[in-house]
Amino acid sequence: MRQAVTSFKDHPALLAWIIGNELDMGFTNHRVYNEVNELSRLIHEIDPNHPTTTTITALDRETVELVRERAPDLDFLSLQAYGALALMPKAIKYLREGPFMITEWGPLGHWEVGKTRWGAPIEQTSTEKGRHFLDSYRTLIEPFLGPGLGSYVFLWGQKQERTHTWFSLFTDSGESTTAVDVMQFVWTGRTPANQAPVLESLRLARRPAADSVRLASGKRYTATAKVADSDGDPIVYRWRIKPESTETVVGGDLEASIEDLDGLFVGDTTREEVTLMAPGSPGPYRLYVMAYDGQGHAAHANIPFLVYGKRR
Repeated sequence: MRQAVTSFKDHPALLAWIIGNELDMGFTNHRVYNEVNELSRLIHEIDPNHPTTTTITALDRETVELVRERAPDLDFLSLQAYGALALMPKAIKYLREGPFMITEWGPLGHWEVGKTRWGAPIEQTSTEKGRHFLDSYRTLIEPFLGPGLGSYVFLWGQKQERTHTWFSLFTDSGESTTAVDVMQFVWTGRTPANQAPVLESLRLARRPAADSVRLASGKRYTATAKVADSDGDPIVYRWRIKPESTETVVGGDLEASIEDLDGLFVGDTTREEVTLMAPGSPGPYRLYVMAYDGQGHAAHANIPFLVYGKRR
């Protein structure tokens, strides 16, 4: 710890020291926060110019008071919440007793959404995420700035977590989504000159993700996306099929990317409607569509589906 603080304390990008990430997830020994306090004191001795904090996922009074009682040397408390951010109007009653920052917030997490009959989480579309971001910031973050020092939207980049799009504000090839447009608007009061496409619907075999779509092995089906672009930009589509993630890690731990399955689409795959063959092996899969406007923006959605039939 001494070596790390000494190495980076004068770096111009350093804002604060986070001591432990989400230590309250499944913890059983409360003394972990006594150690956090000792590390905070050590950091302050070496670097008096930057504040210290630790992140928690629970917005309940018991956890907040536990951390503040056992780690009083921390300069502020950091919260990481997704759907649980809805608890903020109630939690502010005890959060405002000291400064706090929301160091992670974003779309509904894969642990917070509806699931198919076989347990696959149903992801919001990029357009639904944009609406969720706007509502969350306006009603659950902005009103509590003051004791709330600010917030970090997650993730300003791209990562694999159950899907390659779940928490990603950008695509894997660098295009921005509606969530980026929304954040520019709430931060600056100005909308971008050119905005991301709006994905209105996605259907597989004429059914949405909420219908728990099941396909027969090797049979042909049609998938259709409905996309609008307020700037009138021509849309180019990219369709992909991947096996469903089998990851069980929590807390955003590293997940390996999932390769596309080749040879399943029939004909042109750059348009809003495609024909596909259901994979030959039974099991869970996911169909993705990306809609690009050619101006550095994209919309996306996916449908989990289950293949049944004889294994090939």
